[in-house]
Amino acid sequence: MTTSALKIRQLSELTKSGNPMPVFKFGRRLKDIRKSLGMTQKQVAKRLGITRQAVTKLEKNLSSANLQTLERYISIFNGYLLMSVSLPVTLEEMIQRQAGKTAERILKRTYANMALENQAPDDKTYHKELDELTRELTKNPNASLWEE
Repeated sequence: MTTSALKIRQLSELTKSGNPMPVFKFGRRLKDIRKSLGMTQKQVAKRLGITRQAVTKLEKNLSSANLQTLERYISIFNGYLLMSVSLPVTLEEMIQRQAGKTAERILKRTYANMALENQAPDDKTYHKELDELTRELTKNPNASLWEE
């Protein structure tokens, strides 16, 4: 098991435990989740509609956030800021879903070019390659997963 996979599992288990988390640790939790997903501060900032510098501030000192920003943060991380046993998805599932979207985007672009030359593969081959690429992207989540 990679260090990244271990960190993801630990965060998921910690969140499922339902134990309360002190407010002063929220900023660190934001950073841990972001890094475990392979997201950059710039990508989080874009999703939140704030600057990268504001994300840095949030990760260091959560008290600099307003309620609206916190709500958006909770939304993009599917509740992982909150301690709850009823989260909609695990971090692993978030990564898997995003890897699937990214793999599909990559293959569609590749196959569009192949189709122009009448070389596009059949559906069975496409889905096999989609599954393989998704698995590969899931193994090592990084910032490229979250580019849209």
